[in-house]
Amino acid sequence: MSDVFSCKYGFTEPSDNWFTTQIFQYESSVIDQDIINIYPVDERIVFLLGTDDDKVRQQGGTRKDQSALFFRSVDGGRTFEKQVLDKGVLESVSRSADGKSFYMVCARFGEDDERKPSNFQLLKSTDTGKTWTDLYLFEDKLLDKVQFFNDSTGFASVRQEPIGYHLPVLYKTSDGGKTWTPTKVDMDNKSIDLITPEGKLLGRYVEDEPAIWEMDINDMAVKRIPLSIPDGFHIADFIQTDPITKFHYVQLMTRAPNYDMDIEEEYLLLCIETGEIIQLPDNAFHYNIYGDYIGVLGGLKANYNIAQYYYSEDKGKTWKAETPKCFILFAHPGLYGKGYVWVMCSMPVDDIPYPLLVRIPPTEEVQKKPSKWSILD
Repeated sequence: MSDVFSCKYGFTEPSDNWFTTQIFQYESSVIDQDIINIYPVDERIVFLLGTDDDKVRQQGGTRKDQSALFFRSVDGGRTFEKQVLDKGVLESVSRSADGKSFYMVCARFGEDDERKPSNFQLLKSTDTGKTWTDLYLFEDKLLDKVQFFNDSTGFASVRQEPIGYHLPVLYKTSDGGKTWTPTKVDMDNKSIDLITPEGKLLGRYVEDEPAIWEMDINDMAVKRIPLSIPDGFHIADFIQTDPITKFHYVQLMTRAPNYDMDIEEEYLLLCIETGEIIQLPDNAFHYNIYGDYIGVLGGLKANYNIAQYYYSEDKGKTWKAETPKCFILFAHPGLYGKGYVWVMCSMPVDDIPYPLLVRIPPTEEVQKKPSKWSILD
């Protein structure tokens, strides 16, 4: 394997197309507010899901007192507008298959809830995150994932008593999320990832099966789709869609025996429709694919959050490496298109404590861009 795939300590100088944006004002060196998920809609519109849990606890509060923080940028991450969407933790965002609406899951904790929330609020936006409305409250249930086909039809993977919050149940709505009913679909060992514009619900098997599953949302018929996965590899991440070709991909990885830190894991990208396999850089923790372009954030196995950015413009035949301004990055980055990246730093950069790090492609005349951007409350 080429040396370009290896994340070593001998980093090159940071590339000049990485910039920082200040999201939080910290009162001390402690990270008491944080971004826990990043969802890019496109190269300009970006959602950040945040929490002030640690700050609330330092002030004597409990998990029920934390605020659901939502940040929205329409200029690629240069500036953000902040919303406080009641109490709770924003966990995930999904977009309907027809592209018209966005749905967000907010976990809400009760007075005695410490380990898990009592309720999950489903929110909806029809203006690309500018405003959100409460859609439905899942009470005394754990909401894993929500996927909508259009404004009427949607599905939710829900865990509930008396099963003991273990086996998921697939719920369906036909009235836009106002009411939900459990289906008879067997969800044992299954997760849901997305709905295609053709009306297929796709998901993975939880326990390392070399296959995915598919359900027709009209007749609810489920079928298993076997995948040709090389020996020693397993599916490592959720199913992603290439916005250009509309093909679907899963990331494959090896697992080191006994999680031996001295053994490098290998990563591949598998196209579900064609069976094509693409070699990825070592420790390719996060990726996106956009036609022939593949972007990857990778790191040292001994310290997963020390990162470099790799990209290929010929679908994995050749790779180039780039060093971000910050070597130590938090998980859950957002990657989109031909080289756009948003990720939180775990160290000060540009005299900003723990900023958002933004990558834009070098073709965007980076010499005209400021090195620091800011938030708009």
